[in-house]
Parts: sequence; structure tokens; C-alpha cells
Amino acid sequence: MAELLLAFRHDGATRTAEDRRRLWIAAAIGIFAFAFAVISIIGAGPETALRGFIGLLIGLPVYVWLQRKQPAAQSASDAKSD
Repeated sequence: MAELLLAFRHDGATRTAEDRRRLWIAAAIGIFAFAFAVISIIGAGPETALRGFIGLLIGLPVYVWLQRKQPAAQSASDAKSD
């Protein structure tokens, strides 16, 4: 996805044939990956999909806690290096 966004932000006038080929390959991989994910979720069933979604929601506070803890650890290591 990030590669596609960068490719679209890139000036089209200076895009080479290699850049266009790489863009199409990245787009095709993204489309197939999205289709596979949707089919997998449908095939797993609604109960399994709901449990997976709930698991993601339960993990969000842990992610936020780790992200808040990280800048404090970085500033402490920066202070030691000075």
C-alpha cells in the first residue's frame, strides 16, 4: 500500500517504464492479497471473525501502553549519551 501511495504521488512525467511495471506488479499483489483476506474471513465464519476482531480490540491498550513507554525509554537513553 505504501508503495502504491508513493507511486501515485510521484510525478507522472518522469516515470520510467520500469516504474510503471513495478507499480502494476504492486497493485496486482495488493488486489490479490485483499481478495484472499476477504475470502478467508468469509470462509472462517462470523463467529471466528468476531473473535479475531475482539482479540485485536483487546490488544489495542497494550499497543498504546508500549508506544507511550517507548519515548520515555528513548529520552532516558539520549540523556545517558550526553
